[in-house]
Amino acid sequence: TNNKLLAGWSSVDITPTKKVSIHGQYHERISKGVHDPIYATVLAIESKSEDGLPNEQAIMISCDLVGIEKVILDKLRGKMSGKIKDLDLSKILAFAIHTHTAPCVLADNFDRLNWAEWKNLSQDEYMHPDEYLEFLIEKLEKAVIHAWNSRRPSKVSIELGHAVVGHCRRTVFDDRAVMYASPETANFVGLEGPSDHGVELMYFWNEEDKLTGVIVNVACPAQVVESMDVISADYFGAARRKIKERVSEDVYVLPQIAPAGDQSPRDLIRRGKSENNMFNNFEGMEELGFRVADAVVKKYENARKKAQSDLVFFHNVEDIYLPIRKVTQGEVEWARKNYDELMKNYHSENELYGGDLVKLVDCRAIFLRKEVQEKV
Repeated sequence: TNNKLLAGWSSVDITPTKKVSIHGQYHERISKGVHDPIYATVLAIESKSEDGLPNEQAIMISCDLVGIEKVILDKLRGKMSGKIKDLDLSKILAFAIHTHTAPCVLADNFDRLNWAEWKNLSQDEYMHPDEYLEFLIEKLEKAVIHAWNSRRPSKVSIELGHAVVGHCRRTVFDDRAVMYASPETANFVGLEGPSDHGVELMYFWNEEDKLTGVIVNVACPAQVVESMDVISADYFGAARRKIKERVSEDVYVLPQIAPAGDQSPRDLIRRGKSENNMFNNFEGMEELGFRVADAVVKKYENARKKAQSDLVFFHNVEDIYLPIRKVTQGEVEWARKNYDELMKNYHSENELYGGDLVKLVDCRAIFLRKEVQEKV
């Protein structure tokens, strides 16, 4: 008790300045423009004792990307070395909103998914993943330093809001379960799991009870417009804009995606009926953004009344060993049989696209896992 809580914010535009390869689908997509900018939002937290000595710290980075590769954190921590006195670099953590309309940061998709269209573009018009990665790290470094240097005495409050955003995406029939399958068949049983409409909120206030930022945690990836050929932060970009419009342009919005493995912004039960046609376009993106923003605004006054500063803040970092999942001999035999059957119609793996490419990637994954597990 009697700790002083400090918090600092920053946000940086990480929108690519050229065309990029967009991550998130099997088929190749080269960006044709920017529908809305993508950002990285940084929250730096530190607690100090009564005598001013630091107790604990954390730097949280939310990125409008598909995911956070290990190389991003490794490079960022390397860049940050010595830049901030007494900062434990292991206390920097990053996460993404899992949008499917953001740049690739690694080039491993190119060969694995037979992407080649990017080779027809010049360096002046196309940003290779290697180039974007360096661009991203430079932006994140500046944002982290700014957030840390902006720390001020702060108060915190938590609330639980609700917004219908995600739905279970696996349809169960009497003999199987299939992702995104139509339920309009005689052997439809139900959806495989529940939907989570909770929106966990953590509001940060300055000493004058002015809102400085809010963490918004939603159990649904940002994938309303996941097949588009443009850069977009999807529904979280819309939510961020609407929160700023309704509360203050100075408020920072830090998005988080809660555990949401099979949650999707698609209502399979009502898909194709009335307004639910829109949840794969920009209209639907705006609607879901409005719902999330509404949850934040509705809880604003309650959160302001509950704000407190005398808090215990603890941040533990551990390296955890996770054994790999081993494929069975039956799975390997299944993959070999399907691979041989698939390749009867092709001279080379490089010729495969569409549904056949998806099958090929599935088989390759099993072969690769078997190769890896035999080495460890």
